[in-house]
Amino acid sequence: MSENNDIIDWSSKQLPWVGDALRRHASSESFVLSQGDKDKIEKNVRHAAGFLVDPAPTYTAVSVDQLGSGSADTSRPVLCSLGPVEHIGRLARDQRLSFALDGVTLIYGDNGTGKSGYCRITKALCRSATRDSLLGNIFEEGTKPSARALVRYIAKDGDPVAEEQWTDGSPTPKALRNISVFDSSNARFYIDKQNRVAFLPRDIAILESHAAHRSEMDATFTAERKALDGQIKVPLPGGYAPDGMIATKVIAALLPRKVLPTPEYIAELATLTPCEENELASLVTTLAQDPAAMAACYQRCGTALTSTLATLELIEVSLAASITADLRAKVDAAVTAATAANMDADTRFSSESLPGVGREPWKLMFEFASAYIAANDLGDELPHAVGDLCALCQQPLDSQASARVERFKKFIAGEANKLASKTKVELERELTVLRELSLPSKAMVQRDLAEFAAMSTERNALAEGIKAYIEASIAHRNILLKAATSGDFTEVSALPASIVTDVKTEIVTLSNEALAQAALATDDVEKTKLVSRLSSLRDKQWMKNNVSVIKARRDALDQHAKLTKCLSLVGNLQLSNLITTVRRRVVATGLQVGIQKEIENLDLMHLPFAVSDKSDDGASYFSVGLKAKVAAPNREVLSEGEQRALALACFLAEVEADTAMHGLVIDDPVSSLDHIRIRKVAQRLVAEASKGKQIIIFTHNMLFFNEVREAAAAANPQVKVHQQVVTKTESEGFGVVSGDEPWATQKVSTRIAALQKRPNQIEKEFQDFNTEEYRRVVKDFYTDLRETWERLVEEVLLGKVVERFNTDVKTLSLKTVVVEDDDYGKIYWAMKRVSERSGHDSAAPKQVVTPTPAEMRLELKEIEQFRSVITDRSKEAEKRRKKKENPPVATIA
Repeated sequence: MSENNDIIDWSSKQLPWVGDALRRHASSESFVLSQGDKDKIEKNVRHAAGFLVDPAPTYTAVSVDQLGSGSADTSRPVLCSLGPVEHIGRLARDQRLSFALDGVTLIYGDNGTGKSGYCRITKALCRSATRDSLLGNIFEEGTKPSARALVRYIAKDGDPVAEEQWTDGSPTPKALRNISVFDSSNARFYIDKQNRVAFLPRDIAILESHAAHRSEMDATFTAERKALDGQIKVPLPGGYAPDGMIATKVIAALLPRKVLPTPEYIAELATLTPCEENELASLVTTLAQDPAAMAACYQRCGTALTSTLATLELIEVSLAASITADLRAKVDAAVTAATAANMDADTRFSSESLPGVGREPWKLMFEFASAYIAANDLGDELPHAVGDLCALCQQPLDSQASARVERFKKFIAGEANKLASKTKVELERELTVLRELSLPSKAMVQRDLAEFAAMSTERNALAEGIKAYIEASIAHRNILLKAATSGDFTEVSALPASIVTDVKTEIVTLSNEALAQAALATDDVEKTKLVSRLSSLRDKQWMKNNVSVIKARRDALDQHAKLTKCLSLVGNLQLSNLITTVRRRVVATGLQVGIQKEIENLDLMHLPFAVSDKSDDGASYFSVGLKAKVAAPNREVLSEGEQRALALACFLAEVEADTAMHGLVIDDPVSSLDHIRIRKVAQRLVAEASKGKQIIIFTHNMLFFNEVREAAAAANPQVKVHQQVVTKTESEGFGVVSGDEPWATQKVSTRIAALQKRPNQIEKEFQDFNTEEYRRVVKDFYTDLRETWERLVEEVLLGKVVERFNTDVKTLSLKTVVVEDDDYGKIYWAMKRVSERSGHDSAAPKQVVTPTPAEMRLELKEIEQFRSVITDRSKEAEKRRKKKENPPVATIA
């Protein structure tokens, strides 16, 4: 059976709302429901659970045609450019980083030039296992506005370029959400964590989206049911005849999981017709002194008073003087322990950058962060080792941050903090009991004791005393809660004198009176009927007075039961089992094979790996671990290079399932890799581009940069390459997009040609040569000139015999190399001069006059002349030495 038939067969056995919901997912963009579709599905679930829905829903089931192979989104979005950007680190605002629409985009930037700032933007816009905070310039004072970036993209083939001004915190363009990003943070997730499967066949993606919406509905129904829990715990009015219809058929049935009386039945029992009202009045007069009627009256009043006695006894236990003393002691203990913990924190963390570390708000943040880690199965404690991701900012921890987290952990585990936490928990437990103490209102007491109070003046006085006692108890409870918060117990006084003994005595008296009247009652069948009838009419009269409360309870219980039914309908267990069945057939096997293939591609066959998968709440996950006799985390066994290679293998295997060929953004994939694997990674990424995927690579590794270029050129057919360079300058700042070839790879002649344009540009821009802005521009010029002299030595004077970013030693090039004493002198003094004026810091007493554009031209003239001399001399040397490659010609006669 195909996976499509699995889904159709499963949905056909469900209630009709399920197939209709799957159809709506299949018809939606990226299978994400609109709010309108969500509302309709939720109404359908409520209707299936018994809620009245108008109009009644109609259903259209999902069909086989709506399921099928392919990735979750068959459109192929393309990222065109990023920028200008604002409020993102110290990135320059007027830059645009462009990307190739086909082939490979190579973006080179040295460490600290700002290229990672652009990559962080892609992590926010695209699919990424982790996300970095897009911070403003933290070196400037003041509030930082939200990051902004102009994003240009093509949503799908054939569409025009869309342009969107995106602000951090707002929704990202839907078209970009399937472009995947790989960087060092995401690499750690592949090594250490359980990962969501990203690119799913269409049918599984539909099921996962449906599972996610079920979870949303579960949260909605749970919140609604929880709101009803408090309502259905409030005591219902008492005073009904214990064996009467209302007590046995209504009150006893108004409980969770009982068959509820119908609203019509409640209304019927709560209705007294005019005739019944006249009959009630007549029976009261006729049976006013009748022993049986009096016995029933005493019995009802005794029942009501017994119910009240339970409340009074609860008050005496919960609000006794010993409770107040214990609460006061717990408050004092909590305050003392908190003070000690705060003193400990202030001592431990006096040198921290932010105030209040270790105090209550900070501890709450620490506890929530720990709970977040535990809830996501990320470990038993906050990440603390160097390289671990911080639970809050999700940046890798450096040595200082790791040490700081260790200090925090020791404080949390310290005796002072443990005692503060313990006393706080004990106090909160006591306060929770006080807050949840359920006490009836004055109106409820008056209602329940109305018949008892009407018996006599003395009994009315007792009823009033009960009301006053309960009111005083409520006030006492509120004062205690206030005192526990403030720590001031001066307004707390004792409860009024107990009336429990009086109430118990009255209950006994009522019972004796009921027995005495019952003994006096004659066995008169007709009179017994009259007494029963009077009791029934009194119950109806009492029910009439309380019918709104009864109906409200009945409605609340009915809604509670229906919400419970809703929760059972949207449970994900069966759906997770289906997803597991289908995934293991069409995903897990392919992913296992894919990862194994990528491991071979990246030369990791010496390490045995195994891929495991699972479903959790309707989502698909996988993880990669070592096949070892003793279980150990990957990071504790693999080298940094092996970890990076394995993470990249997992990433590439996962995106291999994406038949729609969504793009990849990759930041420094070869960190810690040797030159052999660097070449393999370059070839592998070029192979992805040759399939039609947009590949965007950020790197600071010049060897890798050159390997990608060579792999693209060597491919058949060749793969197009678009190069961008991100630099940092004194005058413009970070993230400056400066051209299509890194400075480090440019030839001396190209560099000199570029530098020769600068003096003219500088003269046009500046009239005053004494400003700080002019000094920064000059510094940039001399920094590049110094590097050009260094490149001249490598390329021209030494003939590229040994080059940076190249593993070869070109011994044959020695035939062009001639180094004379004058060369040394020329280079020495030129380097000394330009170094003083470039990025090298000079001694304070040595004031270097800022050069003018005219002086810059002289510098350029000197280096160009020297280059020309060396070039001519090298050519002459090459001619002379070429003769050494062959034997001299013999003389003949």
